[in-house]
Amino acid sequence: LADKRKEETEWKQRLEEKKTELSDWENKKEVEPFRSEAVIRNRKRLDALHIPYQEFYKLLEFDPSVSDEVCNHLEEALLKMGILDALVVDESYQDTVLSMDEGGCDRYLFATQKRAEHSLLDLLSFASDDDIFMNQRLVSILGSISWEKSNENAQAAINSNGVYNMGPVVGTITKTYTAQYIGVKARERNRCQKIEECKEMLADLEIQRVLLEEKKKVLEERKNQLAAEYQAFPKDADMREAFKMLELGKRELERLQAEALRIEEQRKKLAE
Repeated sequence: LADKRKEETEWKQRLEEKKTELSDWENKKEVEPFRSEAVIRNRKRLDALHIPYQEFYKLLEFDPSVSDEVCNHLEEALLKMGILDALVVDESYQDTVLSMDEGGCDRYLFATQKRAEHSLLDLLSFASDDDIFMNQRLVSILGSISWEKSNENAQAAINSNGVYNMGPVVGTITKTYTAQYIGVKARERNRCQKIEECKEMLADLEIQRVLLEEKKKVLEERKNQLAAEYQAFPKDADMREAFKMLELGKRELERLQAEALRIEEQRKKLAE
């Protein structure tokens, strides 16, 4: 029964955690990539210093002509390269952000003069046309990442299979990843998926709760039955009295047997 109580406590803890997670997803406007504590700390410092920045993936949309497979491979490659959630910052703040206090870290994307003939500009477009200066930076950044073929004018390169180059580094991807950050619709779809997953988990936890209640009920009934049997079991005083009566009966039987034997012997003598 103690094990079941422990199991019930653990179930309640998982339930509360999943309810909190569901509430978080329902109240979040968008999903965000995983960030380390150091990155979170750094971005709070940028906010405190009023340095404007924007996450790279939030500024982009996939071109409608790009297939789902290419979207998946490209986004995973950008994630592995550390570019997807990197910050686009005005060049005037470059010295400041690159000399931040210790304890924080991040990745930044700055405009560059390098331009590949075939680049990510062929696959990605701007999420908004409101900020002309930001879009000019994006043109520079996207244009510096070559698509399909490495280019001496490019700072990095990615091909449709997800293989990427950054200087001397060549990397590959899992090809099992599903794009979920680039594009407002993709982020909303991901958020809704997380909500459904939480609801399914809560439904599963409810089933576990019913099963636990049933097991607990059976154990309680067994406990009560054992208690009743224990109460019905003779007490020590009753056992001692019964043993005493048994001993007296045994002695009386022995006496009667001895008396019967004596009478039989007398009968035999009289018969002679």
